[in-house]
Amino acid sequence: MHLWTIQRKEVWDLLQAEGTLFVPPRKWTPPSYVWIQGQFRERVAGYQGNLPWWAHCKKPRLSLHRDSYHYREKFVRLELVVPDKRVLSFPCWAWDRVFCQDYLAVTKREYENWETTLAAAGVTEDDYPLPQPWQNKMRKSWLRLFDPNLPRTTWDSDGFWKASTCREAVFESLNLKQVRSVAVARGKSQRTYSTLYKGQ
Repeated sequence: MHLWTIQRKEVWDLLQAEGTLFVPPRKWTPPSYVWIQGQFRERVAGYQGNLPWWAHCKKPRLSLHRDSYHYREKFVRLELVVPDKRVLSFPCWAWDRVFCQDYLAVTKREYENWETTLAAAGVTEDDYPLPQPWQNKMRKSWLRLFDPNLPRTTWDSDGFWKASTCREAVFESLNLKQVRSVAVARGKSQRTYSTLYKGQ
């Protein structure tokens, strides 16, 4: 699978030295990340239990990321080719639902029915985590993340991802042998400069 990931240049430097990198452990891991680790365990053979690296399924423009970084900080766009069997991929809008600990509905009507059901049971947005059986039902909806028939775009016309067809992917190890090119940029107000590395 052809992927692109945006990382600090320090990650690229370390990757060249080490050859393979895993995401460092965190002091606190978001519940959605713990859940995706569980999905790796079930879906990817040989998974070693590390947090995932995140990537774009379509080449992102460096200029879109430049303003989110410190003025003097360099970051890189790594172009990768990762074996399909090592990757989990899904629509951005759907992961946003999972990350926000929300019900992953396929249609607006389904989501409205979910909210109506919660309200009838006396469950409010202040109830976190959701009382059972609602928590389990919500988590079960997250499995749709990997359904090949999941809509490419969200039903939520007011949401951040409206009309977006972007997909993202997660994988466990960052491997130098899988790097095809690297583009480097500085933070805000700095010019990007193109490829400084060509893999095999």
